[in-house]
Amino acid sequence: MGDLKHLREKKVPLRSRKASTSVTREMMEKQFLLARIVETADDAIITKTSKGIITFWNAGAAKIYGYLADEVLGKPISLLIPPGHADEFPERDPASGFRDLSATGAAARPLPR
Repeated sequence: MGDLKHLREKKVPLRSRKASTSVTREMMEKQFLLARIVETADDAIITKTSKGIITFWNAGAAKIYGYLADEVLGKPISLLIPPGHADEFPERDPASGFRDLSATGAAARPLPR
């Protein structure tokens, strides 16, 4: 309840504080549910920085690509292009690795280990 201290200090009526607490709790529950969906999806869900550094790697990505999150987090997304196949990615941006593969999973395939 410490995060609602500002409501008490402003002398917000108790009814408003309870409503705010309820809304906050509901938002947190929805955020938790969405996080669980993303983390456990069978599809590969990967996020990267504008410089192409992998910042998120879900279980689906691990199944598809064969790498655990701790093996790829902080590394360039271009590592997902198998050796000898860079020419198959004509819209490849050297800074980030890929321009956009989100429209189709066609380019997603496991890398040889």
